[in-house]
Amino acid sequence: MTSNPMNFDQLINRRCIDLSFNGLHDGNVDVLIDVIRKTEVLHSLNLWGNRLSLEGNEGDDDRSKLADAIARNSTIRVLSLGSNDIGASGGKRLAEALRVNSTIVELHLGDNRLGDEGVRDIALALSSSNGTIATLGLYGNGITDIGAGYLASSIGTNVGLRDIWLHANRMSEVGYNDIVNAVKDNDNIEHVLLLSEKHDGDIRAILDARKVVVGAAKGQVPPSSIMQNDNDRELLIALSAKDEEIAKLKAALQARDLELKAKNEEIAALLDRAAAVLSLERNPTTTTSDDTIVSNPSIVKKGTIDIPSFHDDDDVRDDINDYCHDDEGLSLHPALSVE
Repeated sequence: MTSNPMNFDQLINRRCIDLSFNGLHDGNVDVLIDVIRKTEVLHSLNLWGNRLSLEGNEGDDDRSKLADAIARNSTIRVLSLGSNDIGASGGKRLAEALRVNSTIVELHLGDNRLGDEGVRDIALALSSSNGTIATLGLYGNGITDIGAGYLASSIGTNVGLRDIWLHANRMSEVGYNDIVNAVKDNDNIEHVLLLSEKHDGDIRAILDARKVVVGAAKGQVPPSSIMQNDNDRELLIALSAKDEEIAKLKAALQARDLELKAKNEEIAALLDRAAAVLSLERNPTTTTSDDTIVSNPSIVKKGTIDIPSFHDDDDVRDDINDYCHDDEGLSLHPALSVE
C-alpha cells in the first residue's frame, strides 16, 4: 500500500493507532505528528514495517519532528517501530526522545539496523531515564559484543526493565556473558530472549533461583518454576516467529490486492472496449455530441474485436472469450483467442 490513510479527525480520538505497512516515511507523517502532539487518549502506536528513519529534517536544526512529538507525548505506553529504517542516526534522535518521555513502557525496535552505535544511545537513554520502559525489543539489529556491553550496563542498573528480546544479533560468547551477568545484577528482570541454548539456560537458572529465594522469603514454593520458564521461552520464540510470519503475509496480501485491483481495471477496460466495438459492429455509424455522423472502420473489423494480445494471461483471455461469445455475431480477434 502506498497511499497515506491518515486523517486527523479519524485518528485524534483513537486509543490504538495501527499504521503498520503503510509506506510511511519521514516526509509524509505530518498528520500523525499533529495527532501525537494533541492526543489525550492515544495508548498504543504501531508503525511497524514502514520506512521511517527518524533522522533530522534539513533546515530544522537536524531535529526529527516525529521524535520530538514522541518525546513530548504523555499518553503513549506502547510504541512499535520495528522493521523501519531507523539506523544509528535515527537511534540517536529516539534516544533523545526517551530521555524526555516518561510514559512509554513497551518499546519495539527490532530489525532497524541500529548497530552498536544506535544501541549505545538507546542504552544510555534507558540508564538516564525514569525507568519506565519495562519491555524492550532489540532483536535483529546487528549488535556485536561492543553493543552488548552497552546494554549490559543499562540492564544492570535500570530498575524498570522486565523483558528484553535480543535474539538474531551478532554477539559472541563475550557479549552473551555480559548480558547474563547483567541479569544477575538486576533482580527485576523476568525474561531475556537470546536464542542461545546455553546462555538462555544460564539466564533461566538465575531467574529460577531468584524465584525460589523470593518464594522462600514469602513462605511459598514456586510450582514447577523451571517448566514455567521453559514454556515462557518457547512462547516468546513462537511469538517472535509468528510476528515475522504475519508481517510477511500482510505484505504479500497487500501486494496481491494491488495486483488484483490492476487486473480488475484491465479487464473492465477490455470489456468496455468490447461493448463499444459490439455497438459499432451493429451500428457502424454513431452520432457525436454535435450530431456529426462518424464511421470508425479502423476499430471495427467484421465479426472481430481488434485489441492487444494477452497471450500470457489465461484469466483475461477466458473472461474476454466468455463475454464475446455471449453476443451474437461477434467473435474474438486472433490476438485474444485461446490457444
